[in-house]
Amino acid sequence: MKEILNLNTPYELFLFMDSYISYGFVDETGEVHIAKVPKMSDSYKINKPEITLEKGCGLCIDQVEVEKKFFKNKEIPHKVYLIGALKCGKIVFHVFLIYEKNEKYCWFEHSYEEFNGIHEFNNLNDCFHAVKKAFFKGECIDETLDSHLILADVTDVTRPGLGQKEWLYLQKELI
Repeated sequence: MKEILNLNTPYELFLFMDSYISYGFVDETGEVHIAKVPKMSDSYKINKPEITLEKGCGLCIDQVEVEKKFFKNKEIPHKVYLIGALKCGKIVFHVFLIYEKNEKYCWFEHSYEEFNGIHEFNNLNDCFHAVKKAFFKGECIDETLDSHLILADVTDVTRPGLGQKEWLYLQKELI
């Protein structure tokens, strides 16, 4: 954990995460599954940043916990958002972080590989629009379903240890 706290800029964090953290998950036995979306079990919990760093992998929400730790430590204003929709009767979602820099909004994206990077926008609406377009494309959702999309501030909701049942309940309430 010390290594991310020694970094100075969001770009340094991105490079660090790109070198040391892959998309995947740690199951209830501690086994690492890289580049897979898990079949969520009742025992899945959002990882503490230390676990994500130690195991070198995490889902979007696990990686955002690492990002939150960095941004909070550096006192950089930030928020965490959930974007989600119903697709074929199932909830699909993505959790991401936006931070403020020089009166601009920056979408920090590491876990959505096709859209990795730090994307800078003049205003929050343009930032949200870009995230929505990426989400529709990445999840193969028709953009005409925009009215069925949820975008919610979950900064104070996501936290390590939040269980799968609580997380699914939250999503159902939002979506």
